[in-house]
Amino acid sequence: MIIRHPVIIFIIKVSAVFLLTITSASAYEIEFPPIGGLNVKLLGRIAEGYNNNITFASTGEDKIEGFLTTTELGLDMQYSGKRRVVGLNGLAGWQIPTKTLAVANSYQNIVFSFQEEFSEYDNISLNNNFTHTQVPGIIAEDADLIECRKLEERFGRDVGKLYPKCNKFLGEFGRYTGRFNSYSNTINFNYTREFSERVNIGTNYSYGQNWFSEVGTQDSYNNTIGINATFIQSIATAFSLSYRLSNSSYKNGGDISTQSFSVGMRKYITQRIYFSGDLGMNFTSSNDAISIWASFTDEIDEKTVAAISYNKEISISSDREELFNNWLITGNLSKQFLENLRGSLSGFYGQGTFDSTGIKDTLTGASAGLDYKFWENKKGANIAGRLGYTYSKLDSTDETRGYDRGSLDIGFTAGF
Repeated sequence: MIIRHPVIIFIIKVSAVFLLTITSASAYEIEFPPIGGLNVKLLGRIAEGYNNNITFASTGEDKIEGFLTTTELGLDMQYSGKRRVVGLNGLAGWQIPTKTLAVANSYQNIVFSFQEEFSEYDNISLNNNFTHTQVPGIIAEDADLIECRKLEERFGRDVGKLYPKCNKFLGEFGRYTGRFNSYSNTINFNYTREFSERVNIGTNYSYGQNWFSEVGTQDSYNNTIGINATFIQSIATAFSLSYRLSNSSYKNGGDISTQSFSVGMRKYITQRIYFSGDLGMNFTSSNDAISIWASFTDEIDEKTVAAISYNKEISISSDREELFNNWLITGNLSKQFLENLRGSLSGFYGQGTFDSTGIKDTLTGASAGLDYKFWENKKGANIAGRLGYTYSKLDSTDETRGYDRGSLDIGFTAGF
């Protein structure tokens, strides 16, 4: 008898993944012990999922939907010294659809990071982030809110751009339509000098390159420099003043520049509620606009964290010579239900208008996930499972851009 029903096939695949993972548990007892401050961790993930719009087809186009098998391999290396931390993270993944290999997707992400404290008052950080994918947001799992808040303190409103895991829907917002290969590499350098316990000044430089395969897109590179001064009034309150200049050049020879000035504040409203934000102005060759960024985080209890943020700015498009005047709201909720069971919710709503065409986009996104740790040994090796659902919908005044897509995945991750 030949089984052909897609739902039965899906259940069989998930069961096979589960059995293979459990029976192979002993293979993940291996541990690489720290050697002179060096820690190494290997990760593997296999999942079955379903997507109702694999190619981001818009209204009037034929949708391709079906089941997908996802396999991922990852590497996490970190060296910690007295004043220095060096990290290397790598991820390679493959998505194979059941129906046709023509829409198979491979993706990679490599992140190198370096931090050095030269003295009690001087420190630098450098990171390089390379990403290739055909599906925006696929590399970003639901965010670790505590980790993302720490990154937010360093990078402010840019945290979602530098670390996609902190905003999985941002890759779809203001993007060229369709599904296509995209490559990006961003180098970010920061230097901070503490002049006293209350005053520090930081400088920042980033260089980004972007390559695209779709007709209508343009390869580009971006240079951004900035300076930021911070005054710490107390343990709970700090103020800042910043300036940033950004310039993007495109393959056809055109370029776009923006400048921004802003004043900001970080404050603990209570011991559990944290606020961070700034108010400023964006200046471009075609129009100027107020920029706003505000973020609240509430550690509701020891097991529950919630965060919401609002951002309004004029951003430079990376895939074509265009400015995108936009605002967006994001929210995240994380809950540790049991010792081994964690749940998460995230939401996104944003509107933006392209400067030269006047096209207006509205993106709505939501995701939910449950993570359960099946097994962990004393050395840290573990096997965990995940059930997740993601939905996004783009409405646009250009009917050829709009789409909606939903995806469900059930997978297992092994780390050793």
